[in-house]
Amino acid sequence: MYGCSFAESDGWTVQNLTGTTNAPTAVTAESVAAAVGLFRSGSAAELRFTKWDGSTWTGPLTIGMQAQAQGAPSMRLINPQSAVGYWGSDNKHYFAQYAGQNGGWSPVAEPVQPPAGVHSFGSSAPSIATLAAEVYLAHAGTDGKVYEQKRAAGVWQSAAGHDVGGINTAVTPTMVTLTGAGEDLMIVYALASNSQIGWITRKTMPAGQWSSGAVITDALTQTAVSVAPLPNGGAVMAFRGLNTNVYASVYQPGANPPWSAPMQVGGAGLTTPSAPAVAPGAGMATAELLVADTQSQFAKHSRLINGVWTTPVDAAGPGVSFVGLTKIP
Repeated sequence: MYGCSFAESDGWTVQNLTGTTNAPTAVTAESVAAAVGLFRSGSAAELRFTKWDGSTWTGPLTIGMQAQAQGAPSMRLINPQSAVGYWGSDNKHYFAQYAGQNGGWSPVAEPVQPPAGVHSFGSSAPSIATLAAEVYLAHAGTDGKVYEQKRAAGVWQSAAGHDVGGINTAVTPTMVTLTGAGEDLMIVYALASNSQIGWITRKTMPAGQWSSGAVITDALTQTAVSVAPLPNGGAVMAFRGLNTNVYASVYQPGANPPWSAPMQVGGAGLTTPSAPAVAPGAGMATAELLVADTQSQFAKHSRLINGVWTTPVDAAGPGVSFVGLTKIP
């Protein structure tokens, strides 16, 4: 495990951490002096976290004895708190929340379940998004539908399923909050029949209406897709192709097509054993991408600048198989 931070002027600062993981990590940042990293322990399958104070990462601690997870946790900021969705050892979905740099974890294993309703479950991990004071969870139903579910005022509402043609239920659908006036939420998923990446968005007018499922030409994966919001309602995605190379695409609402043709990052020599991670860009960059390189076992960093992904450079390693990334506000 490594804890890292990046500045355009100084490059990467890397710290060795105790512990291992066997799933992608999650990270959120409140400020330049407060961030938290969350991961599934490779030895005990429990959720553990590390705090960053602007210069140093703490040794990992458990978020609570009840938080046993399968797969990767998903975490998003509700400043200064961080909301977490994860897939429990009983195949059911749970919610946890971190109070911020000076607080703790509560709850740690809240069932994603409406009053007198069904506890949501699945065969892969969920993903989480935040919008104002509300939390949303996206997960793959065992019936091949993609489900989204809202938590408002501390209460979970019933899950709503969307039939988009049969998603790969073993791949986590990724939900992200958009910043544009016309759409406020997006879910990206992989189809079971042909591994194509598809997406739906929630419209703001009429409020709460979801679009029909659509697919991205030449975008194929059997791994969770990383998606991050960009200004003016845009988004960027990165994914592991079926050939294990790394690809990225940019979403521009109103464009035809709205997703750009997938662009290979790092060339044919860059392959990865897991999903890459993307975040909005810092400084001159539109977006940042981090990926575990199969050959070197280093985390590699590429930046989208003026429409071109830069040659990946080492961020941390060796021994890296999974990554997580966020932008510091």
